[in-house]
Amino acid sequence: MKKIFAEFLNFAGHNTGFIVTQLVIVGVIIWTQGCNPTTQSLTSPGKQITRAELDVEVDTFIAMAEVRFADLAQKEEFKQTFLEHAMLWSATGAINPMGLVTALLAIGGIGATVDNVTKRRAAAKKTDAYVKKLEEINGK
Repeated sequence: MKKIFAEFLNFAGHNTGFIVTQLVIVGVIIWTQGCNPTTQSLTSPGKQITRAELDVEVDTFIAMAEVRFADLAQKEEFKQTFLEHAMLWSATGAINPMGLVTALLAIGGIGATVDNVTKRRAAAKKTDAYVKKLEEINGK
């Protein structure tokens, strides 16, 4: 055993640069392959997440923003339709039956209700997909 150790020390003495280089290479490989970079979560401050988890969070935010933009567009369209009919009624003094039906349908929100149900289902599916991806990433 002492002989093997002495031979190793002799080899190490003559090949110090080679040994140090090999140790540095092994360390760099372990560091680059074994450690995933993380950043702070958008939804949970203080929690560190990987790139894949951040992609899922960003996709969820984009989906929520699209739903809210569509909701705003729908409300603005209703407001514009209502104002157009109100101006027509005040200018002519007569109520257009088709205009009244259109206004009542807009006020009743039949189209809005169907649209909101569809949006909620789509948002729920994306949220479920988000949770599943997080569980897969976290290994649950």
